[in-house]
Amino acid sequence: MTTTSEIIDFRAETDDGATLHCFREGHGQPLLLVSGLSGTAGFWTNIAATLGRSFEIIRFDQRGIGGSSRGEAPCDIERLARDGLAVLDAAGLDRAGCRRSIMETGGHLFPVSRPDIFTASVAEWIGEL
Repeated sequence: MTTTSEIIDFRAETDDGATLHCFREGHGQPLLLVSGLSGTAGFWTNIAATLGRSFEIIRFDQRGIGGSSRGEAPCDIERLARDGLAVLDAAGLDRAGCRRSIMETGGHLFPVSRPDIFTASVAEWIGEL
């Protein structure tokens, strides 16, 4: 868990050779924010600053967009979900909540496919604040 308000820039490597540009900020329980398809981490900039008061925010540029490279594998929803797992691994996290944008991507697969990793939705946590 970070205890700083600074934004930390890091990279996540995937099994097909993509490098994902990632950011972490805030403090508290980890929360992965996933932008829509073709989205960047910048989608979450304003809300990340607010949520970072209560959560450790992890966000990233989708593959082939912004500072992330494309990789070699065909891009499908399951691949995008695996990208989220790679980001958490690179951040050194073994559990996190997950919130995706309205533009559905692999984020909807995270809680269903890996309930051992994804602990709650952001709506559940915000209700606790």
